[in-house]
Amino acid sequence: MGVPLSQVSTLKGDIAGKVERKLKYPKEAIEKIILGKTFFNRNFVTHVKSTKPDKPITYYLKHSRISGFLDHLVNYYPNKLYLSGTLDTGGELKRSYEKIDITKLKYNIYKVSRSFNPQTF
Repeated sequence: MGVPLSQVSTLKGDIAGKVERKLKYPKEAIEKIILGKTFFNRNFVTHVKSTKPDKPITYYLKHSRISGFLDHLVNYYPNKLYLSGTLDTGGELKRSYEKIDITKLKYNIYKVSRSFNPQTF
């Protein structure tokens, strides 16, 4: 895989490469997987079902490609999933993350439970 020169230089053209840049880590090396705060957005979700703000949210997904990714996270990293966000700490906004649990209910339907215990970076 090559490197686009626009990322490393102002020169025109790309640096050609022949080796894939893939790294494999043991499962134990990963401490946290933090999903972006807009991960469950309208590009991937057709319907959201929630009874109360402090209860789990059920997401109905549009695409099976995101479903495959979520299946992988649920199967291999169930206790390492977090959702990023922002936290107001006395008038100052800070980046935060909170623990989430994702459960697959049916094909393309997932339940997400939040911990409601955000932590700052």
